[in-house]
Amino acid sequence: MKVDCSLKSELFRMMLKETAARMAKFEQAPDSIAAAEKASWVTTQPMTWLYQKWDPDAHLLILDPSRQGIAHQEVKALLESMSEALKQDPAALNQFTPKRKLVETMSGASVAFKVTVGFRSTQCQILYDAFPKLAGL
Repeated sequence: MKVDCSLKSELFRMMLKETAARMAKFEQAPDSIAAAEKASWVTTQPMTWLYQKWDPDAHLLILDPSRQGIAHQEVKALLESMSEALKQDPAALNQFTPKRKLVETMSGASVAFKVTVGFRSTQCQILYDAFPKLAGL
């Protein structure tokens, strides 16, 4: 197969694809749904993803009452639209880089990445609109 986009665009698309696959697997796992509901990540009937915010005093994520959740199907659609936008215009993603050096023996719970999106194209606008909707879920 011929590579027709940058590594950062392909890596980001693969991350979106993996997230969508995990969401599909999540739908089929009642135990996972129950655990996520107990943690206030989702509500059921219909399944809705809830926004979280950091509580610096408790040092944990808590439910953000100022934002309405997003339906599970809408989150899946956002992931698909972002992937399709990058497929159509790989240059829409200007930057996708880790905030710290990636090594074989990583420590810590997560690694933050810096993502920047281009301007003007329809595909850039799709990405730009999707990020704030997904941030905090």
